[in-house]
Amino acid sequence: MFENVQVPSDNNIGELDYDFVHLMTYSQQERLECAISSLVRAARILDETVAQSKNHKAFGHSIGQFQHNGLPRADLVTRIEVARAFIDQYAIAHVDAELTPIDAANANGDDVIAHCVQVQFGRAT
Repeated sequence: MFENVQVPSDNNIGELDYDFVHLMTYSQQERLECAISSLVRAARILDETVAQSKNHKAFGHSIGQFQHNGLPRADLVTRIEVARAFIDQYAIAHVDAELTPIDAANANGDDVIAHCVQVQFGRAT
């Protein structure tokens, strides 16, 4: 945390004390970069979860064979693909200077990551 730091007024970006508003309004590229990173992580974690669920056994079967894990996995793959399609469209909108702050904030894969963590660490041992 910075304390007692003075920034020359010529170096200020936007209006003083409106930093969060400026971040929401003018930082769509950074949000898009975060969304892409989140989606890549989500896809990788999903791949690892699928592999782990094939190898880990409970009650004599791999946990990936249980309906409770199989159906959500199909949903998660679909969510990743939908998120990719949205992010592709957001990237095009950004290049055309049409990406809105709301669209930029909506793109991510965090819900997929949360479910994968539950499958991997909430499993029967």
